[in-house]
Amino acid sequence: TGYSFFDFITGGLRPSEMLLIGADTGGGKSIMLMNIAINMWLAGNNIEMEKNFKEGVDILFFSLEMPFLDMQERVLSRLAMIPQVGIRDAKLTDEEQKRLSKALKFTKRYPFDFEIVDMPRGATIESIEMIYNDIASSRRKPAVVVIDYLSLMEHSRKDEIDDWLKLGEIAGSVSEFGRVNEVITLSAVQLNDPGKGNKTGESQIGMHRIGRSKLILHHANFALQIEKRPNEESFPELNLHMIKHRRTQGGRGKVYKNLSCCALLNDPMENNDQNKDPGDISNRIV
Repeated sequence: TGYSFFDFITGGLRPSEMLLIGADTGGGKSIMLMNIAINMWLAGNNIEMEKNFKEGVDILFFSLEMPFLDMQERVLSRLAMIPQVGIRDAKLTDEEQKRLSKALKFTKRYPFDFEIVDMPRGATIESIEMIYNDIASSRRKPAVVVIDYLSLMEHSRKDEIDDWLKLGEIAGSVSEFGRVNEVITLSAVQLNDPGKGNKTGESQIGMHRIGRSKLILHHANFALQIEKRPNEESFPELNLHMIKHRRTQGGRGKVYKNLSCCALLNDPMENNDQNKDPGDISNRIV
């Protein structure tokens, strides 16, 4: 994922696994999904490179919430590390124009795809799988499928069904899709309102905050909750808590905001662990 705390305790995501991001309204679900997807796509490569790329992965990103052009601006802003508003308004400095040009040239020569599919309404797992199969049959199959986001999907059943059951079954269908096709799936879910008088603190971190249905997390291998603090916009970092974890320990970590460039960056205080005893996790346990 490109985030040290998560990759260290999980060893990264495996084919068929599902990661869910939980956050309050406006809490950063979409930007977190996008940044993880870009990190996976790049796999350590960058826009300064012209050849001898490390092995990346193909990403298929279903944008249910955001129109294609807005999503494209966000990806280019993050890739070039230039302000999205500058791209939107065509008001970039000379240096920013150079970086945008580098990013665009990089996307043409980089041998791995980041494909955005705009699905404004009626997205079911059947429609998503149909597009996935069409792409997989015509070229290399995507290794990662991102759905932004789960709560906006439609259930394929036409009869009346309770909302909590609908979302649980949708989560199950996304998980099944990932396992059948052996792809990593990423998506996000809305958190429940914390309630009056209890809006902060550790009591607001956990699986009980997942909106509407406990069945949703039953199908996920991992779930990260984005913590929302009072005056969150004044903090430079975003706190993340692993609230669901199979095959690993729990934990928490932080990423750093550069929201003007649509970026959530790895904690700069994280050390490179390549030369460290892999059994020593004393400074990682929370």
